[in-house]
Amino acid sequence: MKRYIATVTTKGQVTIPKDVREYLGLNQGDTVTFVINRSGEVMLKVPKYRDLDALAGAAGTLDTPMEFEEMLRIAREDALEEKFSHR
Repeated sequence: MKRYIATVTTKGQVTIPKDVREYLGLNQGDTVTFVINRSGEVMLKVPKYRDLDALAGAAGTLDTPMEFEEMLRIAREDALEEKFSHR
């Protein structure tokens, strides 16, 4: 396991070490996500979709148009099913 140390500036900024940027495939202007899990561990991740434009077409298309509220209801049901199906 490699460890990299970086210093936080007075503005709260940190330079991501070159090896880490290369490993994550980060370039200038890219975004990263900080995730704090239940145990308090903090992880640095690269979002799958870097911006709103990158989401275009990701969910596919519907054969029949559907109201947003109906899509939201279905998505919530699917999320609950996924959450409780692993128990």
